[in-house]
Amino acid sequence: MDPTSTLTFISGGSEKYTPDAPVTLRAVSGHRDTGSTECPGNALYARLGAIASSARTIGGPKIFEPKTSASGSAIRFRALVSQSQPWTVTVTTAAGVQVAQGSGAGTAVDWTWDSAGAPAGSYRWTIAAGAARPATGILRAGGSTTALAIESAAALPDAISPNGDGQADSATVTYRITAAANVTVEVTDALGGVVATVVDRVWTQAGEHTVPVDGASLVDGEYSVVITARTAAGVSVQSIVPLHVNRTLGLVTSVPAAFSPNGDGRKDRLTLSFTLGAPADVVVRIERDGRWVATPLMGVFGVGTQRLVWDGSRASGMLRDGEYSAVVEATNELGVISYGVPFVSDTVAPRVRFLPGNRVALEVSEPSVLTLVIDGRALRREVSKAGTVRIAGAGAATRVRVVAWDAAGNSSGPVLRVRRE
Repeated sequence: MDPTSTLTFISGGSEKYTPDAPVTLRAVSGHRDTGSTECPGNALYARLGAIASSARTIGGPKIFEPKTSASGSAIRFRALVSQSQPWTVTVTTAAGVQVAQGSGAGTAVDWTWDSAGAPAGSYRWTIAAGAARPATGILRAGGSTTALAIESAAALPDAISPNGDGQADSATVTYRITAAANVTVEVTDALGGVVATVVDRVWTQAGEHTVPVDGASLVDGEYSVVITARTAAGVSVQSIVPLHVNRTLGLVTSVPAAFSPNGDGRKDRLTLSFTLGAPADVVVRIERDGRWVATPLMGVFGVGTQRLVWDGSRASGMLRDGEYSAVVEATNELGVISYGVPFVSDTVAPRVRFLPGNRVALEVSEPSVLTLVIDGRALRREVSKAGTVRIAGAGAATRVRVVAWDAAGNSSGPVLRVRRE
C-alpha cells in the first residue's frame, strides 16, 4: 500500500481496499464484535488493539468516538482527541445559521447545549479540533415555549469615573434572559452610534448574567448600554440601560478605618480626602445601611485635592458606634458622580479578664492588640476575634500585666494578675 494512504477498516473478514487510494481510518474491529462469528481468528483478533494504537499515532490529530446524548433540552457533545488540541462544538440550522457554539482545549471534548430557546427541528453539529478532520452529525432538538425576554437589566454603578484611580472606573451590567439566545451588548452614545461592543453575538443560556463595561475609552458624557438577545428562530428583544461617564470626582479616602470620637485624644477625628478634576458642588454624606445620618460638608470647590477633618459631631448629637460610609457627591454641568468609602465609629474600650488556672489565659471582648508583661518579659499578641486567648510559653507566670487596644485606639487599661507562692 502507498505509504501516504491510511486504512479505512481493518477486520478479519473479506473486505477489499484499493492500495493506491488515500482514505481515512474509521475503525479497527472484527466481525465478532458485532455478530455471532469467530472471524477473525484468535491470533489476529488479539492484535487488533496494537493495530489501533499504531494507527492512532500515524499522521496528524484525530477525533474519536464522537457522540451526543440528551437530557430534556440539554444536549451533551463528547469526543476524544488523539492529541491535546483546542476544540469547538458548533450547532447550526439546516440552512447553516449558527445557533450555539462551545469551546475548550485538551484531549476530551465535553460541552452541553441548552436547546430550550431553539425552535423544534433538525440541527447539524460539528466537532472540530485543530487540524483533525471534523466530526459531524444531525440531531433533533428545540421546541421550548418559553418567550424570550430580558429582565432586571441594570448597571452598577450607573455613573462611572474612569480616571484610573481604582474607584468606579468601570460598571457591571447585570441582566436575566428567560430563554437561551445569541446576546450582543453594545455601548451607544447620545445619538445612538455604537462606540463599544462588549459582547458580540455570544450564545448565552437562560438565567442571570453579568458583563463588565470598561469606561477607559469613553469620553465624559451620557451613554446607553444596549442588550440585544436573538433566538435561532429570529425572535429579537432588547433592553437599554443608561450609563453616565464623568471624571470630575477622583480618589476618595478616609483615615483611620476605625475612629473613636470620644475625646480621649486617640483617633478622635476622621480625615476625608477627595480630588476634583473640574469645579463642582460637593456634598459629603455619612450613611448607615443606605440611610443619611449626617452632612459634615457642603460647598463649591475647585480643581485639586480637598480635605475634611470631622470629629463625629452632627445636629442630633455625636455619631453612634457602628459601620458607616462617607459618600462624596460632586455635581456640575457633566452631571452627578459619587463614591463612598467605609469606616467604623467605635468609642467602646475592649474588655479583658484573666481566666482561672495556672496557665495564662484571657477572655477578650473584641479583636484587639494585647501588650503583656509576663514576669518582666514584654510580649505583643494580635487577637483576630473575641473569645479566649491562651498565651503559649508563659508557663505558670507569677506576675502578668495586660492592656488591650482595639482598632479605634480604645484601651482597656492595665489588668494585673499576681500569683502568690
